[in-house]
Amino acid sequence: MNRRHLLALFGTAVTVLLGVISVLFRRPDSLDQPDNISKTPPSTPANQEGGSDIKKQAASESIADYGGISGDSSNTALKANVQAIHKASAAAANNTVYLPEGEWFIGSPEEGRGRPLLPGGSDVQRGVAGLSLEGEGPEKTVLSLGFLKSGGGNSIEYSGDATHDDVTWRNLTYDGRLDDFSFDASSGTVHWGLRLKGDGEYTFENVRFRNWAGNAIWNKSDSDLTFDHCTWENIGIKNLNDHDGESVGHGIAVNIYGGQSVTVTNSEFHLVSGKAMDFNGNGTARVSNCWASGLGSGMFKVNNWDTIDISNVYAEADTPEYKDALTTVAYTESPDSTFLHRLDGDRNVIPTIVVNDIEGHQLEASAFSANRGYNLQVNGGDQGPIAFHDIVTGTIIDSGLRTANDASLNLDIGKLSLNNVGGKIFDLAGSDGRIEEFSWSDARGFGTLGDVELVEKHRHGKSYSPTVPSRDEVGVATGEYSRN
Repeated sequence: MNRRHLLALFGTAVTVLLGVISVLFRRPDSLDQPDNISKTPPSTPANQEGGSDIKKQAASESIADYGGISGDSSNTALKANVQAIHKASAAAANNTVYLPEGEWFIGSPEEGRGRPLLPGGSDVQRGVAGLSLEGEGPEKTVLSLGFLKSGGGNSIEYSGDATHDDVTWRNLTYDGRLDDFSFDASSGTVHWGLRLKGDGEYTFENVRFRNWAGNAIWNKSDSDLTFDHCTWENIGIKNLNDHDGESVGHGIAVNIYGGQSVTVTNSEFHLVSGKAMDFNGNGTARVSNCWASGLGSGMFKVNNWDTIDISNVYAEADTPEYKDALTTVAYTESPDSTFLHRLDGDRNVIPTIVVNDIEGHQLEASAFSANRGYNLQVNGGDQGPIAFHDIVTGTIIDSGLRTANDASLNLDIGKLSLNNVGGKIFDLAGSDGRIEEFSWSDARGFGTLGDVELVEKHRHGKSYSPTVPSRDEVGVATGEYSRN
């Protein structure tokens, strides 16, 4: 072997030896992974066990690091938690407070009107403007009302004195703890979940709202609102009982007058004495893939509004569980339920509602209703059929599609079926439009169509089969929420 071959062999050996040494001594987490590849672990889709391994956003601050006390409802702990949330939100780069696993009680026994948190409020230290909250999942992190102020407004209120930019609540339960307080809602004590007064963009992901005497969400700000995989439970039932059926509470009560949008997807409403959603103003909305049961007044009330696109929604109003939750007087006097209803607003404004893949059951009054001279435009049924079963079951004999007092329902509907109707099918004097394909059975009469044209009719026809979610497919996730 000549000298050149010997040098080449020696060089190769050195190269191999250096390669082995570099592999043995480099950091394990960099093996076979370039620096520009994210090391964030994959997340689990919502409604599955597990969730992201990341426990809090990098820019958030933990309540526990600022003196927060978990599992204690004493006045000392209430004050400590409010102060900790304020300090953590002020310190966090994105105003986000992380709530670890546990129950965190809040309240203001010594201040104001009982607002446990007042983000952005002047001259108070109960959360900075834009306060956001994140937990470890609705089954693990609970934010609870710990003090009830008699006659006060016992709700978290985002102050109208501030602009809140981007607010996000994620992965927690917000509990009004009705069973732990003794009060009469008819005496003037307000017990609502959230009041959104300051302008901003509010997003709620994987949040459960439960046990509130009145409205769970009340918005009076020109803000975009987004709810995804949220659940409302036991909302407004106490209000209805204490007022003998004369006052209700809504899941979401929206007042928007700047043209902003509301989006509600993959969510559940269970035991709500008023409407699941109440729209007022001039915004737009999209509601998709939702499930509801036990609704005192029904699914949607629309007064002034622009457009709402509703798809893949299941609603069952008058359930045995709902009846069992009410006193006899409250149940007897409570409003009859409808899927979609208008009775107020500006008579010069006609909201347009687009409905596809809708299934409704046990509606005591009507499927669609307009009253008091306030008109509605209802389109849809062309991208997915609309089917109602067991409606007009209340003590007042009503109609499946109904107008009253000079109101009109203007219809442009593809496929619609009504089965087992306790009153007449139609009461549409003054209305117009067309239904391309209509199927019905078991009613007390056909009623009045007005100028509505039925292109194809099927008496004793089958009910259509919309595509709607089951209860297990919507609402809060089992683990932590992550965007798909």
